[in-house]
Amino acid sequence: MRPPLCFSAAALLALFAAMPSGSAAAQTRVPGWLYTMNITADSGSQGHRGSMAVRYQVTAQSLRTEYVQISGNSGEARGAEGLYTIMNDADSTMTTVMPSQRLASITNPSAMFGTIRPAMPSVKRHVATSGIEDVGDGGFILGHATHHYRVTTTGAIEVTLDGQACTRDVGGVSDTWIAPDVDLDPAMKLTLGHFSAVLGSEAIAQSISDAATGLPKGLALRTISKHTEADAHGVPRTVTTTTEYVELSRAPIDVAVFRVPADYKVMDMRKLSARMPPELLDSIMSSRPSPAADALCGRHAKP
Repeated sequence: MRPPLCFSAAALLALFAAMPSGSAAAQTRVPGWLYTMNITADSGSQGHRGSMAVRYQVTAQSLRTEYVQISGNSGEARGAEGLYTIMNDADSTMTTVMPSQRLASITNPSAMFGTIRPAMPSVKRHVATSGIEDVGDGGFILGHATHHYRVTTTGAIEVTLDGQACTRDVGGVSDTWIAPDVDLDPAMKLTLGHFSAVLGSEAIAQSISDAATGLPKGLALRTISKHTEADAHGVPRTVTTTTEYVELSRAPIDVAVFRVPADYKVMDMRKLSARMPPELLDSIMSSRPSPAADALCGRHAKP
């Protein structure tokens, strides 16, 4: 005869503690997206190659943007490697976390800027697709079957930002590998939506809108484009830009990634910004130099 099963109260508590808790898991992981993009620009000459990898983790309530890797001709941006920001819709905060300094700062962008919106570029496209070539099977990228297309475009874009205006040639040839089974639009809209309080709904709508290219639906997991532009001295050069997804998943995300590590020093800048007179902030915003305008128009652009 088998002996009766006997469990002490302590043994039962230990047994239940070791069992996974469905409610606890539900509280620590929420539905979301994770995707990482790597962008490399190379003009072919020494010292003119730079790359940047940015990882996005996004849920309905939070967004974490992390600068995973920055190298090459990236100037001051190299110091941002490892830095990440957290947008939290629950309290309208943006937290900048600097792991190298074990430091974080909290701001409330919507309260700080109020009705002042960061300058958004006005872009007019005069671009025509002159040809789309079906190159054939593109193989697998990140486990997704892709199809390879080559697109030839001609034309230019007119950019106006912070009083600077320029016209840039965007004609060239792009090879793109499209995964027809991937739709990242929901994740992109979710990502951009976290900035609506700062940028405004019109800017978000403009960012979400997609210019028709004649390509089939799906996500371009890799794009390699080549175009010719003039450098700061007016000398023509060919620039090769490679944009590639190196991570992509739709799965529950641990909410811990949206928190500052417990041993970091946290500076709460919200009270300081609340005491700043609106006219002072407006003066600072309107008088500051605009590196974004220089980047969009090129170093040789004239205001």
